[in-house]
Amino acid sequence: MNNQKLDNIKEGTISFWINAGKVQFNDGQTIPLIQLSPSNGGIFMVKDSDNRLKFFHVYLGKGRTDVEHDVSLLDTNQRHMIAVTWSLKNKEIIMYIDGQQVAKTEIKYKDYWQARRKEKFYKKITFLIIDVAGSTVIKEGKDVLDIKYTFNEYHNHVEGIAKENNGEVVWSGDGGLCTFQNPDKAVESAIQIQEGLSDFNKERNRLEKPIMVRIGINTGVCLVDEAEEKGKWTSEVMDIAGHLQKHSEPGEIRIGEETYKKLMDKTNFKEDKSIDGVKTYLYQND
Repeated sequence: MNNQKLDNIKEGTISFWINAGKVQFNDGQTIPLIQLSPSNGGIFMVKDSDNRLKFFHVYLGKGRTDVEHDVSLLDTNQRHMIAVTWSLKNKEIIMYIDGQQVAKTEIKYKDYWQARRKEKFYKKITFLIIDVAGSTVIKEGKDVLDIKYTFNEYHNHVEGIAKENNGEVVWSGDGGLCTFQNPDKAVESAIQIQEGLSDFNKERNRLEKPIMVRIGINTGVCLVDEAEEKGKWTSEVMDIAGHLQKHSEPGEIRIGEETYKKLMDKTNFKEDKSIDGVKTYLYQND
């Protein structure tokens, strides 16, 4: 897909086929597609972790302009033609998929290295905040070893599901902070966690009362330093996820509007009250 030559950074066209089954368009993974580097610039195209096709036009001494399009609904089992044209004279970049124009942007260069520095620290993240309802009552008067065993197993239950969905978990007491690049994966994890607690309580809970959890999910762009422990991050996006969790009942999954907008399947979510000025939606498994 990247065996083309690029001679003119100022005006040109690239086109290529993505064969059926070659790229999963909704898997939340980053896949490089094109990288061409003439002496006076560069062309890059990726299917990014947010399931958007992104084209970057870099002109040395000028800067960078991007154009992108959501491809999460593109059929992986079909062959697709991708094309991009650019023209400094017309000040535009146009993206086509299967002969149809899907995105267009005016060329307005921004400083390339400043943009790269920003990309390093500004990330779009989906936060899943989970907490055990009434954990103090659940533990009250119970054997210490039974408490330790049950909550260790509960942590394993959450971590195993999050890991399967490309998420990471850090714990603060009984509360968990999970981070995902893909909102669909975060919601899928939440559903699996809630639905799996029935069997968990039958087979792995040594305490009398069942483990029940509240889950809040929110998506947004955050300023993060990945060298810092996730448990020390501060973010309004993360805080809102925590508030969604606190305003939920045991057994509920409540998501923010930005998460809802990104979901491929919104079928089982119903709009509910606003929290912190954010529309929220509750999962209902009918």
